[in-house]
Amino acid sequence: MATRGGAVGRGAGGTMRMRGSTRGKGQTSASSRERGALAELPLLQYSARGATPAFAVVSWFSSMENYVRHHVGEIGVILDLSDCGMKYPVVDPPSVEEFTEDGLDGFPQDLASLINVERVKMILHEYHKKKRDLSEQKAKVYALIMGQLSAASIDAMKRTEQYAEMAASANDPLKLAELVLSVHMTRGSSDPVKNQQYACEMYHRLAVEPGDLIAQFRGRFDATVRAMKAVGEPTGDPKRLAIEFTRKLELSGGYRQTIVQLMNSRVSMDTVDAAVRIVSEYKTLPQPVVPRGGISFLVERGTVSDDDHGEHTEPTTKREHSKRKQIRCFGCGKLEHIRDDCPQPDMVEALNKEVEDMKQKLKKDSKRRGMTQVGFAEDEESLDAASTSESE
Repeated sequence: MATRGGAVGRGAGGTMRMRGSTRGKGQTSASSRERGALAELPLLQYSARGATPAFAVVSWFSSMENYVRHHVGEIGVILDLSDCGMKYPVVDPPSVEEFTEDGLDGFPQDLASLINVERVKMILHEYHKKKRDLSEQKAKVYALIMGQLSAASIDAMKRTEQYAEMAASANDPLKLAELVLSVHMTRGSSDPVKNQQYACEMYHRLAVEPGDLIAQFRGRFDATVRAMKAVGEPTGDPKRLAIEFTRKLELSGGYRQTIVQLMNSRVSMDTVDAAVRIVSEYKTLPQPVVPRGGISFLVERGTVSDDDHGEHTEPTTKREHSKRKQIRCFGCGKLEHIRDDCPQPDMVEALNKEVEDMKQKLKKDSKRRGMTQVGFAEDEESLDAASTSESE
């Protein structure tokens, strides 16, 4: 029975409800937002304009992993984006040592054989139970993942080649998780080469955001690496990934000093896990204060420090120190004041008058010497003329 607003009401035994309701023709109400099968878990959205932001994908995977681990079991590791995740729990068959008799010495042979047979049955039963439980968990987790994907996400996955075969079996949640990651971390193109190029581009463009904790950046780093693997793009060995991870940390402002100090100390960080642990536990050493360039004077001892080289010269003498600091009056000739502030202005005026008198005297003497030189020149000319006439 349809209720007001277009929503489908629950019947006598109905348990499903339409995700959206309409008001009028072609209009959707505000309360008809798409939700997942479990309200406590986030719904992963897909945008047709491009890739979903890495932090949203990482957050979705983290929430799903925690829920599956708590309510289902160890199979939640398939949603772990780190190097240790995205793989099924290993169910190893019993080893030979488990079937050998142990602690049955002293028992009758028939009783020891009976006990050993029962123990073998228990071991085999436990082994097959783990395999059976894992198979059931796969189907359960597959349905859980599908229930937390938006309709746009499912439509984007349907455009891929592997979706049809995977949906037919519906028992491989690991492949489903890899497909979810590759579609949402790339543009979801049907061309695998374009997805590889985009995933590689996102990996190289990944950087530490302002205010990022190292765990947050580690999550986005793991997501980009997993996206590359999911679309078939090579990522390199763990050591190469660790180098790229620390390089990106070094390029950031928040971790540059720590990475530089660790490299100078030749600390080995061969894996991303090791790099995260070492950087998180490392206490940055205080940097020495770098003084400004130039020469500074130490008033207490009168020494000069060369800031460019961090060296100190020997203490200077009192004479050299006084030359730097003390001044001399051009009027009276005394120290510690200038001419305008001279306390003996009369002496200054007397000195000025004396200087002017000396200037006048020098002018007169220079004129007198000039006239004398002219007279000498005239006498020499007359003598020359007289000597010439006598010779003739």
